[in-house]
Amino acid sequence: MWLQGDWLVSLAAGPIRRGAFGEAFLAIADAFGVSPLDAVVLVQGLVVLALFLGFARLVSAQSQSVMVLAVLSPGIFAILWSIDPISALRKEMIGLVALIWLALPGGGMGRLIASGALMVAGGLGHEIMILMTPAWLIATWLFLPELLAKRAGQVVVATVFFLGFAEGLYALKFANLADASPICAALTERGMAGSPICDGAIAWLADPENGPDKVVAALQRSWTVWLLPIAWLVASAPLLRLWSASSCKRKHAGWLILASIAPICLLYLVGLDWGRWFAVQITIAATLMLGLGLRGNLVPVRQISSRERTIWLVSALSWGFLHDPIITTRGFFVQLVDLLKF
Repeated sequence: MWLQGDWLVSLAAGPIRRGAFGEAFLAIADAFGVSPLDAVVLVQGLVVLALFLGFARLVSAQSQSVMVLAVLSPGIFAILWSIDPISALRKEMIGLVALIWLALPGGGMGRLIASGALMVAGGLGHEIMILMTPAWLIATWLFLPELLAKRAGQVVVATVFFLGFAEGLYALKFANLADASPICAALTERGMAGSPICDGAIAWLADPENGPDKVVAALQRSWTVWLLPIAWLVASAPLLRLWSASSCKRKHAGWLILASIAPICLLYLVGLDWGRWFAVQITIAATLMLGLGLRGNLVPVRQISSRERTIWLVSALSWGFLHDPIITTRGFFVQLVDLLKF
């Protein structure tokens, strides 16, 4: 339940990053007379459904079946298919939905405005969406370039970036609280007393040790830190393999994909959820690649056999990583085997 608590960080204790997002949730829940927890679960379910359907549509619309390699990464499985419950149901899903929406076939000014609104709303809820704004612009450039040539499209992009910049300044200014108990009290008063909803992100806001020092200390304690490069290589391998076997007709697309995920690297310096950050980067890259493939700009030119695709699928199901720097090879498949043991 503490995963829902991150969606309900409010302004009850004063100005704080993510507070406006949760405040809106509480206001809407109160207006309709429903539990804020029920409202969050409903929204989470809708966002997960949108991710599933969006990726399914992106893959099924490809003219080359080998493009399915773009989603055969444990980095994507860890966050979208909820194999790692620590990485599941997080607010970065909102930004991913916005990017997938841009990558899907068709699109016009309405889609640009709606996706931009999702990015701004998501930025109120989590700083990672602010760092995903360059990816949103790159997706617009790759998939809806005609809109950027219009004044209305330029106004939309400028507005999204201005609001994202303002959200970033606000998050930096109000990064921590001396006491998060008023936020917790606002939830317990609404019938969530005795639940762990106040743990996790809410408690983290008042942790005086969070930040770069905590990241350094965690890395020093982690005896498996040497697995980090291996985990990253395994998670990136399907995308790299697909790219190496393809020809890209869109100039500088590879560099644009790298630029879209680069800002998220800043989170590695201040937060322990390294698996989450990398999962978002992998998912962004896969989304952009699928969008390019859908438009015939990324075309596989070398054969990738069905046997090799099966190997990538098994790899995706068998590898995973935790939400912190203690990287593990215990993915979904290994966990499933453990459950069957006596």
